[in-house]
Amino acid sequence: ICPSAGPVLPDSSTLEAMDESIGRFPDESVDEFVHRTERYMAFMASLCISDLGPPLGLNHAWAWLATVLNLAPTWRQLPERSRLHLATCVETVLRICGPRLREAYGARGWPQLLALLEQETLAGGGDLLPDSPQGGSAPAKQRLATLVRKLAGGQ
Repeated sequence: ICPSAGPVLPDSSTLEAMDESIGRFPDESVDEFVHRTERYMAFMASLCISDLGPPLGLNHAWAWLATVLNLAPTWRQLPERSRLHLATCVETVLRICGPRLREAYGARGWPQLLALLEQETLAGGGDLLPDSPQGGSAPAKQRLATLVRKLAGGQ
C-alpha cells in the first residue's frame, strides 16, 4: 500500500518519523523512494481511469488531487524531499488521468484545478516546489509545469 494514495499528511516531528509515515523504507534513498511511489501512483491512477468500477474511479483521482492541493499550505512546512515526493505524485496522477479528468469535469472544474495547481506549485508566489540550488525539486517543478501547460492547452 502506498500512503500517498490516501493522501496522508506526514508526521514531521522527525525526519525518520516523517519518512516512515509516507512509506519510505529506512534503507531506501530518496530517488528510490520517489520512483517506487511513482509506480504505485501510476497503478492507482490507472485503476481510476479503468472501467473496473468501485472503489476507485475518476472521482477518486479528482478528490485525491483536490485534497493534495488543499493541503498545500501544510506541505510548505515539510523538507524539500517531501515536496519532491508530492510533485512526483501529482505529476503522475495528472499524466495518467488528466485527459479523462478534462473530459469529465470540462469547463466547470478543470480550469479551476489547473489554476490552483499553477498558483500553489508553479507561480512565482507558490513556494510548494521551490527551485533548489542543488536542483532537487527544480526538475520535478519543470516536468509539472510542462504537463500543466500541455493539459491547459487541451492536448
